[in-house]
Amino acid sequence: MFTDKIEHKDFDKMPEEYKDLLIRVLLVQVDSELGGPDLYLDSWARTAPTLADQLLLVKTAYEEIDHHQRFAKLLEQLGVETASITKRRREERILETFRVPLDTWGEMGAFGALIDRVGQIHLEDFTDCSYLPVTNIVPKILEEERGHIAHGERILRDASIQGTGSETEIAAMLQSRLSAAIGAGSSIAVTFVPTGDASTRLISLNVGYSFQPVTPLL
Repeated sequence: MFTDKIEHKDFDKMPEEYKDLLIRVLLVQVDSELGGPDLYLDSWARTAPTLADQLLLVKTAYEEIDHHQRFAKLLEQLGVETASITKRRREERILETFRVPLDTWGEMGAFGALIDRVGQIHLEDFTDCSYLPVTNIVPKILEEERGHIAHGERILRDASIQGTGSETEIAAMLQSRLSAAIGAGSSIAVTFVPTGDASTRLISLNVGYSFQPVTPLL
């Protein structure tokens, strides 16, 4: 594990293993930032239930593409070409979760509530990574990512209030997205929590998964 903080000017001095890993991690990130907009712009930007939802999706897509550009700029500074990533088709995305279509509005909510939360976890790891150019751009991106998560959670909450999604149905949608995101060994439980007012009923999500612990290399 590297404990030093590395500026861009120091990159060429780093071991090949470090340089290769940093580039591979950033390539996944720039690809993933376009994966969401590819899924929901065509499917839901003009067919979401309300104009407010449509506006939020367009705003989210704008922010995700901006995130892509910020990370892509870091790769370009390292001499890595990124323009071709913008031309990838959905089935060419690196991570499986960005290749699975969002066929229902509930799945759109599950995507926001879970996949953007997975993204948040990765970004939180970046806040203390050794490569300072990454660390410097993360706070604003993290703030926007939390808004994307909140929209997904609201979609699921509305589905429960309006009776368009039972606990079992919502759990199935979430489990499908979770499995695509982090693979086998994941599990999720959904509980509707009464608040005394049906219009403010909450959803409690209990997510569990197993993994092999690793030592951070960046």
